Amino acid sequence: MAIKDYINVFYSFENNNGFSINTGNSFDIRINPQLDMTFDRVICSLQYQVIGKAISNKSKISSLTIDQNGSWKKKNNYNYAGKFELGDLPPSYNGKNLQIIWWLYLEVEFKEESKSRIQNLLLKDVFIFSLIKSFDGKHQNKNVVSLTNPNYEYAINNFDKVYKIDPYLYFIIGVFIMIITMILYFGDILKKYFWIPAIAGIGIAGYGQYKINSIGLLKEIRFKGTHIDNEKFNLEIAILKNEKKISSAKIRYKIIEEVIDDRGTTSTTYKENIYNSETKSINQPVAKVLSIELQYPSRNIPIDFSRTNVRFYSQIEISFQFKNNTSGVIKQVFPLTKIS
Repeated sequence: MAIKDYINVFYSFENNNGFSINTGNSFDIRINPQLDMTFDRVICSLQYQVIGKAISNKSKISSLTIDQNGSWKKKNNYNYAGKFELGDLPPSYNGKNLQIIWWLYLEVEFKEESKSRIQNLLLKDVFIFSLIKSFDGKHQNKNVVSLTNPNYEYAINNFDKVYKIDPYLYFIIGVFIMIITMILYFGDILKKYFWIPAIAGIGIAGYGQYKINSIGLLKEIRFKGTHIDNEKFNLEIAILKNEKKISSAKIRYKIIEEVIDDRGTTSTTYKENIYNSETKSINQPVAKVLSIELQYPSRNIPIDFSRTNVRFYSQIEISFQFKNNTSGVIKQVFPLTKIS
């Protein structure tokens, strides 16, 4: 037997899956000891842990003592009731690169006589002899629970942003590379492999020219977001130049989970789309000012949760198709928030 086998613990919750945010949460614990035991305290605590591709940590939220200076008889059942009053906390979350896991802990602090009895029983099992050295007279049982927010609602902070489009950078870099290549070639510095940077320069300049003739036609776009109600918001898009050159547009937004892993010698950023809104299509004629309504998410996404190297953010994406058979995409971060 291992230390954990001397106590059987069973949980039941007022809510089937666990606990809810911003309310009182009742729960029951049934303890079935396999030995006669005496203890100083029996403590229940609620904690959450952030795991994944970020620095892991635990946070204790609440604890309560459900019994003290008592004793249990072998194979009897002992029932306890508890309640946690929970405030605004991060709900359980299971993402690709980040998880928020909630635990309900039960800790029993044994009296010396029970601690000695357990140690003597453990001595009979040579395979767990090393565990005896670390046994501090406490028994801990943990159970994964779900923490949800049934009243979770979203809103946006009304915003007004101008997106300036500068498509010339790639073209300038490509031309610069070609000029340097020519200088090196005619200066007898680079002869044999001059074609490698030359092709690279032509490719980058060509891509820059493509952007100039596509998304670069628009120069600037103005975004204005307005909260309507707890289900939707209005997005106004003002195209300041050349809207008549657009043949169609597709508009949607995403919620992105971003995790930075810097636990090693290098830092790696992981991004995952955890929500994609419906796509709104705009066809000809495309107005100078577009006004559309978009729905808030229905999922329990912890967009207000942020820690070192962890954040969630929302991003509008507009895909334009132009009449000259080119296309381009604009991405604009906007302030989606939680209101309950």
